[in-house]
Amino acid sequence: LPFSYEIVRPFRPQIIKVIYCSKTGYRPIYDVLNLNGFHLKSQNKWITELNLQDNFGWKFVFDLPFYLTKASKLQWFQFKIVHRIFGTNHLSKMELKENDYCSFCNQYPETIAHLFWECTHVDIFWRSLKTWLTNDFNNEVFCNLSKIEIILGNRRTQKDSSIITLLAKQYIFKRKMKHFIPPIEPFKLHLRAYILSERCHALIMSGTFDKFFQTWKSFLVFWRSEQP
Repeated sequence: LPFSYEIVRPFRPQIIKVIYCSKTGYRPIYDVLNLNGFHLKSQNKWITELNLQDNFGWKFVFDLPFYLTKASKLQWFQFKIVHRIFGTNHLSKMELKENDYCSFCNQYPETIAHLFWECTHVDIFWRSLKTWLTNDFNNEVFCNLSKIEIILGNRRTQKDSSIITLLAKQYIFKRKMKHFIPPIEPFKLHLRAYILSERCHALIMSGTFDKFFQTWKSFLVFWRSEQP
């Protein structure tokens, strides 16, 4: 056969070149997909369900849990929400649950949006949290938070408020798994335990206590007290 340059050097799509050139990690692959405006299936579903704009800041959403905390459980928790791989009673479609009704109100399908925002019992929890933070700490961030900001994150809030939002969702999920409604008082214990854990970590790790203190200084009286 005559010599063929195409046989020796076959054409390779750009994404294949990137895969072969990347020794470790998937960041170069992500950059190529992101450059072409690629949307994950989960993103498209959130865009439709929450009526998001085309210029919605997805990079902020994906990076937020890793900026807020070093706790892998919390990072993974928010990751599952964003990517819609979160376990709700919609698992009934997979025949893992008898029905898909909400674990709290037992009236509506338990979607992610319903579990963390639309359920009447959860709405009462958010209102109670807002009242507590406003009255005790003069924190009015939660007065104007929307469904989008609760579920996907809010770039307008300070770091402490964003962490509290994430912890509140984790608390709601834990109560759901036990089929208990989410009152505010046990959440105060949950929040204080997290802050004290972060404080212990900051005391052990050299040079990190100042950063911890700056994050939680507004709640100084709360986490230094005997009881929340």
